[in-house]
Amino acid sequence: MHCASRERRAVRGFTLLEVLTVLAILGVLMGIAIPVVNTAIQRYTLNSAARNVGAAIRSARYGAVAKNRTLVLRFNCPANGQYRMLEFTGTLAIDTAADRCSTATYPFPDTTPGVAPDADGPVATLDPGVSFGAVTDLAFNATGRIPAVATIEVTNGTQTRRITVAPGGRITEQ
Repeated sequence: MHCASRERRAVRGFTLLEVLTVLAILGVLMGIAIPVVNTAIQRYTLNSAARNVGAAIRSARYGAVAKNRTLVLRFNCPANGQYRMLEFTGTLAIDTAADRCSTATYPFPDTTPGVAPDADGPVATLDPGVSFGAVTDLAFNATGRIPAVATIEVTNGTQTRRITVAPGGRITEQ
């Protein structure tokens, strides 16, 4: 009889108090982990967007040198959070057109080769939750230079990354 009660106790499982204690500990750990994970995801998204913008700046600079023409990287074009590389044609009506960023009017890829503009790029979009803070359009001349230091800010509302472009074209991301 003494052995039978030991066997019954060994097979019984967990008590309700033990299960609730484990669930409470898991709840506390999840309460701590979820905000940390959310912050990490926001930081990753912001850093990724800043790297993509930096890559677009480099691409515009290299494109200007390779094509021997002025290329402009325009921000919040055609809408907030979007950007596009545009060819500077020297024709005021084209370069300052209100719909200059429109892919309907100025498509990518170009459907009329030999008719300026030929070097417009596609519209790129920042990740959701990320936007441009302070921005200045960047116009790279045929030698890959810009007239003055420019800073582009990319933000998620709580954190900001700054991309600084020197006149010689050097790019630093902070």
